[in-house]
Amino acid sequence: MQGGYKTISCFFKNILFNRQQWICILLMVQPDPTFFQERTLKIKLESMLRGLLILFIGLIGTTLSFAQQYETGYSLGFDGKDDFIQLNRPLVIDSSSATIELWMQVPQVTPGVLGSNDRVGIIVGNYAPRDKNTYNLEIYKNGKAHIFWAQGEINAFGNTDLRDGAWHHLAFVRDKENNKFFFYIDGRLDLEVNSAGRDLKNAKAPRIGGDLRNGTGGPSLHGQMDDFRVWNIPLKKKQLMFTMENLITESHNDYEHFITYFNFDAHGGYLADNRGTNNGELMHFLKVKKSEEEDPQEELPVAHKKNAPALPEDQSSKVSSTEQ
Repeated sequence: MQGGYKTISCFFKNILFNRQQWICILLMVQPDPTFFQERTLKIKLESMLRGLLILFIGLIGTTLSFAQQYETGYSLGFDGKDDFIQLNRPLVIDSSSATIELWMQVPQVTPGVLGSNDRVGIIVGNYAPRDKNTYNLEIYKNGKAHIFWAQGEINAFGNTDLRDGAWHHLAFVRDKENNKFFFYIDGRLDLEVNSAGRDLKNAKAPRIGGDLRNGTGGPSLHGQMDDFRVWNIPLKKKQLMFTMENLITESHNDYEHFITYFNFDAHGGYLADNRGTNNGELMHFLKVKKSEEEDPQEELPVAHKKNAPALPEDQSSKVSSTEQ
């Protein structure tokens, strides 16, 4: 779900941008009645219509999985224990200028949920001991952003404690041309590093919500995540102010540079890249039954975005020697 236009976004994502619902309308097929109760769209087609449906999907360039349920306006929850998503290929940030942006809700410090000394966790990373071609982009023990690049070549911390229970738009920007690394919160600069770091050669595919140090994802993420996007250009503040509030369509000036997108709306054992081909596998998420009649499915805890509180004006960078 998009962050800045909550009600309007839900309408457009549920109706105008839900290809499955439009397929039902165009083929005059009734969606499952539970759609209006559970916001779940289940397309039921007779065998004579399956060929037409597949042809239609092919023409619009969309792949529809009958094994998945599709729900709109939801986010993915990480339990802080061992939940993570294993991507199938590296992200471009390890070898070029890039932007990774997302919406994130970090819980408040609460016993049993997030301790005052708990590491909030990895947003995305491929850190592994003794591997110099790795990185982690995370939120550290103090609730502040942490960029850890090439085994400490960059080891920088942000300035704002994100443990407030509110939704925030976060953006990590690597700008090789200007030899800078930036971190933004809700469009405001929170960290500027005077180095973009060296390129990471032969970097391994990273994890979302963890890193590669062990089988449980290392310092696992606490909180909710939504609208994870990757661009192969360094977005500027003005551009981020737009992307955080809007769906990205072909009319966007930099659409060709928008290469990876996870909206976390599809429930299943894998995560489809809604823009490119860097799909992911959901690991260790709890399995639950949505009803007694349904088979167990991967649990994707959900939460709706809230208005992000105002933040202080832009702040300067802060570098620490804390180990990863």
